Amino acid sequence: MIGCAGARPRRPGARFRRPAMEARRIALFPLHTVLFPEMPLPLHVFEERYRQLVARSLENGQPFGVVLIARGGEAGPPATPRQAGTLARIAGVQHLEEGRLNILCVGTERFRILEHTAAEAPWVTGIVEAFRDVPADAASLRPLQEEVGGLFGAYIGGLLGLAGVETPEYELPEEPEAFSFVVAAVLPFDAESRQELLELTDTATRLTIERDVLRQEAGRLTTAARAVPLRVDQLRSSSDPSFPSKN
Repeated sequence: MIGCAGARPRRPGARFRRPAMEARRIALFPLHTVLFPEMPLPLHVFEERYRQLVARSLENGQPFGVVLIARGGEAGPPATPRQAGTLARIAGVQHLEEGRLNILCVGTERFRILEHTAAEAPWVTGIVEAFRDVPADAASLRPLQEEVGGLFGAYIGGLLGLAGVETPEYELPEEPEAFSFVVAAVLPFDAESRQELLELTDTATRLTIERDVLRQEAGRLTTAARAVPLRVDQLRSSSDPSFPSKN
């Protein structure tokens, strides 16, 4: 069930379209978070097994898989991963004391796990295959994508406006699937909902869910804006001598 500040009904959507890429074994990094393609993910790595995983990835240039935990924890015994995740490449590394690391990962492509094990390495590994959204005509998706884009821009502007911050310039991907992942990554979905959006292979379904959530969030932002207290200097009128001067 999709959830964002409350539960949402699940919408039907195709899942796990068969890929062209052959299955392969990769290292898995189970976390209590979901990584979307092309999105950044900073990680603090302190366990020896994952320091080894990062070192190997840096040495051979191979990505690893970030996957949401189904059962277990990020530290301690190997966790059971969910069925799908995202390949991550390391974009930056900061070496800290005692061998700890801060790394910046970027999502690349989604995969589904065919089988996994914790018996062949200090970390969980899995045989995975890539998958993408079912091909769709970009022109047919354009009206929905443009509506989501407009709502998303208003959402970002509203959030920053509440914080008194000017909205910076930004660009969203033109390709609908990539566009939908950027929006999904920014909206305040819980981990379970993010996983559902990651697993969907119907771009229109993902965009429709995001549109409906953005419409609801617009109402929340309007209510929140009305509740923001005004400062005295916002009420000051130069024609009203009852207001004290700043000087």
